[in-house]
Amino acid sequence: MTKLFPLFFFAAFAGGCSFEYDDCETEDVGTDVASDTRPEACPEGKLCLDLTPLDGGVVRAGHLAVVWYQLDSGDPDPQPEIAFTRTFGPKDRQIEIDISSLRAPSRQDLLLCERECDDEAACACRGEIKIGVATVIAADDVDRDGQLEVEEIRRGMYGRGHLLVAHSETEQMISPAPYEKVFTDGFARGVAAYRFVGNPEEGVARAARGERFALELCRQPGDSCELPLFELRGF
Repeated sequence: MTKLFPLFFFAAFAGGCSFEYDDCETEDVGTDVASDTRPEACPEGKLCLDLTPLDGGVVRAGHLAVVWYQLDSGDPDPQPEIAFTRTFGPKDRQIEIDISSLRAPSRQDLLLCERECDDEAACACRGEIKIGVATVIAADDVDRDGQLEVEEIRRGMYGRGHLLVAHSETEQMISPAPYEKVFTDGFARGVAAYRFVGNPEEGVARAARGERFALELCRQPGDSCELPLFELRGF
């Protein structure tokens, strides 16, 4: 049966100032982004992000993270896992990440696969196809300890990338059912970037050679931070 798989991670981690974070009104929000920036094609083996402020051309310094999560929105939801994190500053305009530096998900409950039940912790994957799905976000290091934790993303997220990152141990040029509802033109072996397709977004396709992606940023976390919410159809 087909059901809607919202990217719940995006919506659930939208809050910031309402969770005892006193500094969200006073932290330096950065500087304006020049409107005539012309980034080059993304080099092979890189994930390339263009920092894209949504209000006033301002880049807020913070932490970027690539986070594995369970795409299937059926409860219970497993804890997301951070695959990669780095800082960026108000003068940064583009960020390049070595795809080889993105760790594959370490837990099977984060994998998109066919199972006997909706509880990923209780029912292991069936079959050979097991796909990890990740989102790219920007968040504040709320406790200022130099490390970004999942709970800090829940409290301090103010940006996300207009892409999906996925990991598979096998390559499929044509996605078998039911995976074609999400991966419209197959999926790569290893970690790769995928762009959203459809209007509204109903699936993803492999990134083109040299393709870059927007990392959309609010001025600060909180209820006023309205980032686009993407939805995918799954099995």
